[in-house]
Amino acid sequence: ILSGNMRPGERLVQDDLAVDLKVSRQPVRAALHQLANEGLIAQLARRSYVVREYTEEDIRENYHLRKLLESEAAALAAERIQSEELEELKALNRTMAKAASEGDASRVVELNAHWHRLIHESARTPGLARLITQLWVGHTVFTPLFIPGRAKRSFQEHEAVIRAMADHSPRRAAVAMREHIAHGSKEYCQAGRRHLGQARCRGCGASGVLTWRLAESQCGFS
Repeated sequence: ILSGNMRPGERLVQDDLAVDLKVSRQPVRAALHQLANEGLIAQLARRSYVVREYTEEDIRENYHLRKLLESEAAALAAERIQSEELEELKALNRTMAKAASEGDASRVVELNAHWHRLIHESARTPGLARLITQLWVGHTVFTPLFIPGRAKRSFQEHEAVIRAMADHSPRRAAVAMREHIAHGSKEYCQAGRRHLGQARCRGCGASGVLTWRLAESQCGFS
């Protein structure tokens, strides 16, 4: 689903998947149940699912909730972060910059998730971290990091968060994190609209924001 081999709206039937994968129905049932919990598919009938197609409103809501929760996590982390965790944040951001300069977009996305997760953990509020994880799981496809130039801007915004944490300033850390997530949301949705146009991309057939990231690298129409 994340690679685009299964498109939004595509139907998934448990028995057919079991035959195709040459496994019993039980692991397929468990996998489908997990994907539904993560928000990547929706159940239609007892043994039938469909790949979910997210709207721009869905994505904006996800980013809005992230702004609220992750800014709080950043504020708490600014008060509680340990020196070794701060150094790890700095190292992750440097590695992310290097990966971006080498054009390794997938590595950038992986490092970015690790950087954010370390802040969630540094807040030392497990309940808050669990809520944020629910917003990340199944939504990593909505990353703006594939937009040309966005990775560079992202790790520059990370630097502002790191500086606030190094100064143990909860207010500045919260503001920097909120602005960082807001910029990502704005750039992702703007790029999605540019690619999709008024209805459906003429190059790749994408009709929902979920498929935009794939179109950027595979369609050639943007």
